Amino acid sequence: MPAKRSFDRETIINAAFNIIRTKGRKSLSARTLASSLESSTMPIYSMFSSMKALEKDLEKKAFDLFAEYTNKVVTGDSYMDISWGYIRFARDEKELFKLMFLDSRSKNVAAYKKNKEFILGQLTRQLRQSGDFDDLSDSEMARAMEFNEIFIHGISSLIVSGRFENQSDDHILSLIKEIREFLVRGKTLSEYIQKLKQGAKSLASKIELSE
Repeated sequence: MPAKRSFDRETIINAAFNIIRTKGRKSLSARTLASSLESSTMPIYSMFSSMKALEKDLEKKAFDLFAEYTNKVVTGDSYMDISWGYIRFARDEKELFKLMFLDSRSKNVAAYKKNKEFILGQLTRQLRQSGDFDDLSDSEMARAMEFNEIFIHGISSLIVSGRFENQSDDHILSLIKEIREFLVRGKTLSEYIQKLKQGAKSLASKIELSE
């Protein structure tokens, strides 16, 4: 009789996490997890009382990976780095992004709100420290973060759904830079558009003078 296989808690979590990040949440079950471990379901339930208990560890692991993305210093600009990390996570980890930010199940909506509070809190603190947003009141800053969520989450969702064609680093970073400029220079969309028009007119005048 072959010896029974045993697995530690971390091995089971990692195997389940790999299923989710490659095949999606719906592909995870006690049976598919046991198959990936080449075992029966017994070792899984010897470590976890239920699959729901396992899911809590998986949610934490997903969030920890997400935090690695948003905390990574790439440009040295807090807004750029956090926003870029958010979008890169969506581009690199589509299934995890769906689970964390697009899943309509009530518990995941609650998790999204919790993640959102963490991200916006982190971003607001770092932007205040940068000095670029010092002239914004608390209500204006909250409004700026609302706009930011629409832009950054919107881009991320389009990438995950396959509706965002140019996913190159340079293109996405240029968009984030434009969004940052909007948040800093124009407190409303109409103000920002007006500033863009003024900038275009100024550039056209310089070109005419040079000719």
